[in-house]
Amino acid sequence: MDNNYKGNENQEYNPNPSENQDYNSPPAQNPNEADGAAPDTGQQDIPEEYYEPQAANAAAPDSGYQAELTRSKKRKFKHGAYAAVFVSLFIAGVIVINVIASVLAARFPLSLDLTQGKEFTVSQENGEFIRNISKDVTITVAAAEEDFSDGTFYSTFYSMGLTDPTGGKYFNQIEKLLKNYARLSRHIKLRFVDPQSPAFSRIAEKYSGEVLSYGSIIIASEYTAADGSQGGNHKILSIDALVEIGQGDGQYAVVNGSKLETSVTSAIAEVAVDMDQKIVLLTGYGEADTTAVKGLLAANNYFVEEMGLLSGDIPADADAVMLFAPTKDFAPEEITKLDNYLKNGETGKNLIFFASSSQSGLTNLYEYLEEWGFGFQDGVVMETNLDMTYEQQNTTIIGNSAGSLYTSAQDAQNRLYVAGGNKPIALSESSGGYETETLVQFGETCVISPDGVSAPGASTGSAGPLAMVSLSRYTADGKTSGVLMFSSDDMMNDMWSQFEVVGNRDLAMSLTGSLSGRSAAQNLTFDTKTITVPSYADKTSGSLSNIMAIVFIAVIPLIIISIGIIIWARRLRL
Repeated sequence: MDNNYKGNENQEYNPNPSENQDYNSPPAQNPNEADGAAPDTGQQDIPEEYYEPQAANAAAPDSGYQAELTRSKKRKFKHGAYAAVFVSLFIAGVIVINVIASVLAARFPLSLDLTQGKEFTVSQENGEFIRNISKDVTITVAAAEEDFSDGTFYSTFYSMGLTDPTGGKYFNQIEKLLKNYARLSRHIKLRFVDPQSPAFSRIAEKYSGEVLSYGSIIIASEYTAADGSQGGNHKILSIDALVEIGQGDGQYAVVNGSKLETSVTSAIAEVAVDMDQKIVLLTGYGEADTTAVKGLLAANNYFVEEMGLLSGDIPADADAVMLFAPTKDFAPEEITKLDNYLKNGETGKNLIFFASSSQSGLTNLYEYLEEWGFGFQDGVVMETNLDMTYEQQNTTIIGNSAGSLYTSAQDAQNRLYVAGGNKPIALSESSGGYETETLVQFGETCVISPDGVSAPGASTGSAGPLAMVSLSRYTADGKTSGVLMFSSDDMMNDMWSQFEVVGNRDLAMSLTGSLSGRSAAQNLTFDTKTITVPSYADKTSGSLSNIMAIVFIAVIPLIIISIGIIIWARRLRL
């Protein structure tokens, strides 16, 4: 045993030394202390820095811990803020992408036309015209948009006796092509209105007096006149103007193709024009009532000015002059003024003349118009084939298109032309700088009756090649003027506007626009679109639909979920 512990072997352990310690007595001296040895504490030596006197420095570890804790909290806050900002930016980005996608979807097609004949795509020439439109045009379809997707649109016309051999694709084509029009130009607005809705009731009230039915398409443009007044121009297309209809088996008619482009583009060209052209209506010659024709011209964005030639010359800025069934002859000086206007060396000067079977004795006027190739005869045109008359009235006759370029837009819509009281007018051959053309003609079964009441077959003579609507153009030194001739003022009768198939007014305004220099697109024609059965699109649509479904239903959501998991995991480790 170590000698240092001999003096303590019999020492009694006192767990509470303070209880027996006499703090007034000096402490007991260890025998070893006498030799100057260090007192025996019974403990090993402890480094000085761990003694209680060093307690002043014990706060140092606590201060470092607090500082590290503060720094850790700051790092977590910073990472949390970054994560919050990132998540906010991500959500904002998704919202922006959705908005952009919605805008792009409205302006650009998100589908591909894989059909061989581009059955659902606007043709290139048509697209170029649509892109250059500068006036706002609204296309209103009298049908709900969902009627096209759920088959209601086709089934409605099928119940009316019109069948589609492609199973309704021609009717769906109407919707797709119209949407392409709206995508091609920001000036074209397309809307679908349910005919049973209150909104359509207001539309029908606006166009009261005209025929509106399920599937009708209203093409309208608003304008502001020079005096600040508001006005507008419109055109209504029925289903027979949109599809080519033929005779099928049994009681059903059959759709053979689409002619929507020709009809819709011509209508847009007709309504989207500036009100910057003037028509002078010559009055004071015992003319027929001009109220309807003046309203029609104003509705088609023309300035109408009335004057008599005795009061002055025809204004040089007039694009055309109109004589509406005059019954009083012109004086020689008036003929001179008319001739000076038409042959003044400027282009685009025209006379629009409405004849009437009640006219007679217009010697000077008839002689002048004969120079242009028009030969007037006494009497009235009578139709011996009652199938070509209106309600079996022999003198109210249905005319036939002569297939002119000027009538191509109307021909594409299978329009008919009807009028009563037609003046017999024979058109001579082109000669002497005058070029004549028949636009609408009477049938071979028509004859001339002296009074319009003679029984069929008892008339005084055969009509020969009589014209219902005709045109003569005079060209000199590269300048062209023209005379547009109608055989009867009855063509402008308000009564005919109630029949969708009758194109009297549309033809008159189309020809007036062509002669006065309005857009040539009024007479643009495009190839009839036919849908092949089965279409190549049918073969590919299934696989394309599956691919699109996988991408949008599975792939994109999985990518978004994966990004969310990654962000969550990163935040969890912070």
